Amino acid sequence: MFRVKLSRAAILGVAFVVASSALAMSSQGDELSDEDEKWLEAEVVALITAEEIEIFRSLRSGDRKLFKDLFWARRDFEPMTPNNEFLQWYGERVKAADEAIDQGSRSDMGEVFILFGPPAEANPREESIAWTYPANPPLGIPDGFTFQFRESGMGFRLVRGDEVQAALERAKTNYVTNRAISYIKDEDGRLLKPDSKFDPNSPAKKELQALLENKTENPVIPFEARSSFFRASEGAVYVPILFEIDPDSVSWDGDKTEVTVFGAVQNSEGQTLYPFEQPVELTKNADGLVTYDVPIEVAPGPYTFLFGVMDNQSSKVGTRVMNVEVPDLSVDKVTLSSILVYSEGRQVEAAAGVPGHAFQFGPIQFVPKAGDMFTFKQTDALGLFFFVYGFGLDAQGQPNVTGQYVFSVDGAAKGQTAVERLQATPQQAIGNAEIPLSTFAPGNYKLQIKIVDQVKKETVTRDVEFVIQG
Repeated sequence: MFRVKLSRAAILGVAFVVASSALAMSSQGDELSDEDEKWLEAEVVALITAEEIEIFRSLRSGDRKLFKDLFWARRDFEPMTPNNEFLQWYGERVKAADEAIDQGSRSDMGEVFILFGPPAEANPREESIAWTYPANPPLGIPDGFTFQFRESGMGFRLVRGDEVQAALERAKTNYVTNRAISYIKDEDGRLLKPDSKFDPNSPAKKELQALLENKTENPVIPFEARSSFFRASEGAVYVPILFEIDPDSVSWDGDKTEVTVFGAVQNSEGQTLYPFEQPVELTKNADGLVTYDVPIEVAPGPYTFLFGVMDNQSSKVGTRVMNVEVPDLSVDKVTLSSILVYSEGRQVEAAAGVPGHAFQFGPIQFVPKAGDMFTFKQTDALGLFFFVYGFGLDAQGQPNVTGQYVFSVDGAAKGQTAVERLQATPQQAIGNAEIPLSTFAPGNYKLQIKIVDQVKKETVTRDVEFVIQG
């Protein structure tokens, strides 16, 4: 048996919620003005998500103008242009709804029309109408959907059950295409303006435009861009990207190098999401590597990640083009996030989910291990952090998820830790441990993480390979 030293995150017992949950909502905001009430309940009622409603109501009155700006910016499906094309699209869809529906765009029928467009079939029945839509995975109805409207004293009202509400919420969420913009608050509860360093006239912007057009990799500055996947709110997936830059390919001023990390994400429909540009000063880490991390948040599905690194001194540029399948972590089965293997976890006060803090969960910032093979010394501790989703709840509504770590070295069994119950909320469990390596001989190791949902009696395993140097 090996003794597991619990990390600070585990001791704190923090049930982290990732990414856009860094929204840090307060329980009660200022009373809505008449103008804000109208905006919320009439102008954007067809688009705004349940989470955004909660955030909007939690704000101080002076922050609600900024919220509205962020609300539309999050839906701008061409963020590299000076205009917000979504606003134009939305105005046209509202106009079409007003012309096609007697009750207008602000009615229940108007809400469905704005989100899904005109129905493929509209079948009037006695005192009701059914609108049927074909399959549309990008809008969250992979198998198609039928909405029922019933005659009432105020016209036709949507019959709203759990399934209908879930379909509407998925569609509203999927219109949020620019998740790089979120509603982060400072320590005083004030909404923060996004720290956007994307300069439309910079050399990196021109390189990104060429990369988007040509989709051609340039190996002048070799680098890796490794993706991890964690569940976020609104059905999305939080994807921190760890850039590992070849230290011999960039210019150095003493022990420092200045580079610009840039890139964008394209979805299956060719829309460009998440254009970013981050000038940063870097040094080598303890393993002699140059690393930087950038946060991304997208819906599950296939994407093309287009990334670049520019040496600010020589203007040399390296680019990568990667096809990435972002998994759906909201499925109703026991599922693990990516396993974050780290060398250090430290408590910080900076905001999570921003460049340079992409691997920060709650107040704990992790320093991820980099390289093709995770390499440790016998004086190190093997740090592990991950989430478990989709487990069952007992009769009292409580989870019971256990974890165990099983080791082998050079193909031979080495030993295992005791089975321990993971800290958990009804939504997610946390696996977080630091395993001292002082009793481990040098060699090539495989660690099997064994997770058991004691309620559903389901088992999930994940392997991690690492090396201990002599």
